Amino acid sequence: MRGGQAPNIVPDEAQIWVDRRTLPGESPEDVRAEIESSLAKSGVAADVVVESCTEEKPPLETAANSDATLATADALESVGLAPDCQHVAFGTDAGVFGRAGIPGVVLGPGSIDVAHTSREFVPIAEVEIMVRIFERLLEGEGPARVQSHS
Repeated sequence: MRGGQAPNIVPDEAQIWVDRRTLPGESPEDVRAEIESSLAKSGVAADVVVESCTEEKPPLETAANSDATLATADALESVGLAPDCQHVAFGTDAGVFGRAGIPGVVLGPGSIDVAHTSREFVPIAEVEIMVRIFERLLEGEGPARVQSHS
């Protein structure tokens, strides 16, 4: 958010940049309409302008019964981790592939809480577990793989 010339002067203009991610089934136009509707309901001055709504990365939604999801759940379970796949609130290129008809699952070691920060790190033990998970996925074993080849 920015506006004005100095802290002690009432600004003639202010700008705010909002990062509102699209969800599966939404378009940038839907988000723009939602923002404009919220502003109108709030009684904000009529000269408020929503300049642009763009979708940098589309959302990813992969069916719970897809081969990708089932194979990932099987691989997680094979190393003793919970097999549940969950939604996450960050962007990846996976949505681009999903929109092109290539289902996917976002999977990797480390924590999004420290990703892309000056203190980013990934514990070695998590990398080692991830190697086992990727090996399992590449082996193509498990119920999801058997179903996809039958």
